[in-house]
Amino acid sequence: MIRPGSAARGLSARVAAFGVALLAAVVVPASGAHAATQFEAETLTVDPAYGSAYRDRAASGGWALAIWNNAAATGGFTAAAPFTTLSVSAMGGVCGSTDAAPRMEVAVDGTVVGRTAVTGAWRDYRWTGSWGAGSHSISFRFLNEYGDGGCDRFLEVDTYRIGGGPGFVTRSGSRLMLGGRPFTFAGLNAFGMSGCDNGGVPWTDAQLDSYFAQLAPNTVTRTWAFRPYGLPVLDRIVADAIIKAFFDEAAAAVKAADPNHLVATGTMYQAFYGTSDFAYLHAGPEVDIASIHEYEYDWQNSNAIVTGHLAPVLARMQSIGKPLIIGESGLRAAASGCRTTLTGRASVITQKLDAYLARPGVAGVNVWGVVLHDPVSAQDPCPLEGRLTDPMFAAIRAKQTALNG
Repeated sequence: MIRPGSAARGLSARVAAFGVALLAAVVVPASGAHAATQFEAETLTVDPAYGSAYRDRAASGGWALAIWNNAAATGGFTAAAPFTTLSVSAMGGVCGSTDAAPRMEVAVDGTVVGRTAVTGAWRDYRWTGSWGAGSHSISFRFLNEYGDGGCDRFLEVDTYRIGGGPGFVTRSGSRLMLGGRPFTFAGLNAFGMSGCDNGGVPWTDAQLDSYFAQLAPNTVTRTWAFRPYGLPVLDRIVADAIIKAFFDEAAAAVKAADPNHLVATGTMYQAFYGTSDFAYLHAGPEVDIASIHEYEYDWQNSNAIVTGHLAPVLARMQSIGKPLIIGESGLRAAASGCRTTLTGRASVITQKLDAYLARPGVAGVNVWGVVLHDPVSAQDPCPLEGRLTDPMFAAIRAKQTALNG
C-alpha cells in the first residue's frame, strides 16, 4: 500500500506486493442464479466407426454416448440465460498398465474447458467459466484409446448440465467478464476486515454480513489474507527478471490450487521507476491483471482527478491485451478542519470513478477505504478512511449500481 509521502520509504524495488484471488469477494445477487439445464450426450454426433449411443441401464434414460477410438462427439445446445458451470457425467473402461484411465477433453464454442481422467464408475466432472445466453457448440473428445487381448479402454458420457448465477469473474483479453457480459466495477478497500486495523481484531460474522448487505450488487471488496514474511523492507533493487520469475511461479501455483479466480499483481511503483517494464512483468500466461495506486488529489494540493501515470501504464498493458485496475485511490477529508469536506470528497470520488472507468482497459477502481470505527484521531485528523455512513460510499454505491444494476 502506498500513501502520499511514502515514496521515499518502504520498498526500494518496483514491486511491493503480490495480490492473489483478486476478485474473490464479489457479492453476487441471488436473483442472478438459475436452475441447471440438462442435456443428453447420446444426442451428439460422432463418426459411427468411433462411437455411438450405447445402452446403459445406469445412465440417464438408460442411454449414454460411447466413444471407443480417439475421436470427438460434437453438437450444440441453447442456454436460456448466462451460465458459469458445466457438469459432465462420465465414466469409462480402465485398461492398460500405464495411463490406464480414459481421458476426456471438453470444449465449449471451440475453446477447451478442461481435460480429465475418468473413473470406471459414473461420476460428475465440473468446470467453471463465463458463458452467455444463446446458442453454443460443445464437444467431448476421447484422448487415449487403447486395447489388448484382455481389456478395452473407452469413454462414456451420459449427460451435461449448465447452470449457476453470474459466478466467477473471468478475463477476456483486456476486459473482465461476469455472467457472459463485460464487467467493470467501482469497489472498496477494507483492510481491517481480516484484522489489519483497529488493534488487529478481524470483523465478526455479524459485521461482515452487515457490510456486504449494504453494498450494491457485484461490488468488489479488496482485503488482506496473508501474514508478512521475509524482509519487511527490501534492501536492494531487484532485477525485473527476478520479479517476473516470482510473478510467474506464484501465479502458476495459485492457478493450480484455484483455477476459478484471477491473479493480479501489486506493481504500484510505476510512479517512481517508470512504466517501461509493465508489459514484461505482466506477460506471463497466469498473470491476469495489473494494478496501480494513486492518491494524487492531495499530492502537493494538485486536485488531480486522474494520475498522470495512467496513460503510459495503460499503453503497456494494452500491448499485451490485459486489464488494469486502480487498486487504491482516495483523498483525505473530515467533517471540518480539513482541505476537503466529506461531501466534497464524495464529489471528487464520483469524478475519479467516472474518469477512470471511461478509459478502455481500466476494469475497475477500489476506493480507499472503509473501516468500522471513527477514523478521525489526533494523529490523523484528516483520514483517507470512512465508515459506511460516509457520503463517499453512497457515491460508490451509485456508480456500481449504474454499472451493474
